Amino acid sequence: HGSMQGKGKILRSLVEKGIPYEDVKQALDAINDDDESQKAVDLAEKLKQSVKDKSQFMTRQTIMRKLIANGFDSNLARSVSEKVKLPDVDEKEALDKTIQKAMRMYGKKYKGYQLKNKVMVYCMNKGFSSNDIITYLNEMEWKDE
Repeated sequence: HGSMQGKGKILRSLVEKGIPYEDVKQALDAINDDDESQKAVDLAEKLKQSVKDKSQFMTRQTIMRKLIANGFDSNLARSVSEKVKLPDVDEKEALDKTIQKAMRMYGKKYKGYQLKNKVMVYCMNKGFSSNDIITYLNEMEWKDE
């Protein structure tokens, strides 16, 4: 129960080492689903510490993707990522950092309306709500060429 890997990843790695698929599958099927769920929860708890400056939505998406990458079933990964208690993220601060990053990325190439659009799309892709982004961007000063 020490491993933080799901059945899928364990199965892949053992089969790659030459152990017959059926033997591995049979052994893994004997593992209790509650144990599997607990391992997913433990890994999610560990993962949430490493996700920084993202919206709550994107944090959950990242945790879900990483659980799946670690061999957990997608349904289990989804339910665990939805239930895990996330630290109270200051969404405004996370949005501010995301906007600043987007400004650095696009600021040299774009100006005015185009820059505002690029920043908007970038932030939406990071899981922030369009209303929050628009409100924030409207508070900023924009130099139109």
